[in-house]
Amino acid sequence: MDIHLGPAIYKFTTQDIIKEIGFDAKASEGLVTAKIELSQRTSKKSQLRRTGIVYRYFNVVVGKSGYGSSSKLGNAYVVSMSLMIG
Repeated sequence: MDIHLGPAIYKFTTQDIIKEIGFDAKASEGLVTAKIELSQRTSKKSQLRRTGIVYRYFNVVVGKSGYGSSSKLGNAYVVSMSLMIG
């Protein structure tokens, strides 16, 4: 996707856990790829530690290394699939 100043939205149709990711680009960057990587455990880069039931671990990778810094993007979000347990 070509990233230009303002909202950027990636929609995923091949993943069963993530429907969409988005953020506000603080600068135009040109072609930037995004992917979801399923994982067996929490990423070493994650600063959050959750307790309770975990359905799946995953990483969201946008662009090349360093692209996700706060100087390049803001207001990032992830839309996940609904999960019914019971």
